[in-house]
Amino acid sequence: MRFMVQVRADKKTEAGVMPSEKMLTDMGKYNEELMKAGFWMFKVQSKAEAIEWVKRCPMEPGAELTPELKEAEQRMRAQIERSKG
Repeated sequence: MRFMVQVRADKKTEAGVMPSEKMLTDMGKYNEELMKAGFWMFKVQSKAEAIEWVKRCPMEPGAELTPELKEAEQRMRAQIERSKG
């Protein structure tokens, strides 16, 4: 089964409130784990498994990432591009 997850805006994101560095770090780790299971397009055995992935999601990263988080995101993007090839 495959499930696509869309993260909706909330009052904070609509107001331009940026997430904390911890939240961004948590999101980076979450994305790295998801790449092993299917990057935001879940390839899972059941709806319940997809829901468990969503429950673990800290939130969307913001535009202002630390240099370390930017580097991690670039590595993930490069890996995705290589896997498309």
